[in-house]
Amino acid sequence: MIILGQTAWSNPEFICNYRIAPRKPGIYVIFGRMHGRIPVGDTGDTDGRVGPNWPQNARPLYVGMSESSPSGIRARIYSHYRGRGNRGIKRRREKRIPLWFSYMAIDPNESYESAIRLKKMESLLLATMKFPLNIRPESNRAAIKLNKLVLLDLEREGKKPHYYDPRDG
Repeated sequence: MIILGQTAWSNPEFICNYRIAPRKPGIYVIFGRMHGRIPVGDTGDTDGRVGPNWPQNARPLYVGMSESSPSGIRARIYSHYRGRGNRGIKRRREKRIPLWFSYMAIDPNESYESAIRLKKMESLLLATMKFPLNIRPESNRAAIKLNKLVLLDLEREGKKPHYYDPRDG
């Protein structure tokens, strides 16, 4: 299964290894450990909701998205590593609680189609899993962005949305 142009989630890495993350757009998840001393690791298994190689013994804490190519996922994870991305992650870092990340990158050259897949994947994750550190209504924000992209696509094709009222101009 290919999701977002990548065949699987990346192997989980400690957040201090943010340089491993690509400078590409994509989705990333920051994890804590679910059970005691059992290591967080890749499984090669497929979670039907979120795709192949979902990390084992990983408690998802935060899902994020980078839409920019020059800095990409790496910059977002680096921001979290420095304590500037999310207060909950910052508190865990200050308490020296181990955190990991995993990502799915997209090809920035695919632009529009990739952006839609990216937003769909983020919406899928938010709809099927709990991310306790996502404090903003990310799903609402993602839905609004997706709606704008669909409207732009329809406009490019010279079509009107199904709820179009000609009296609106």
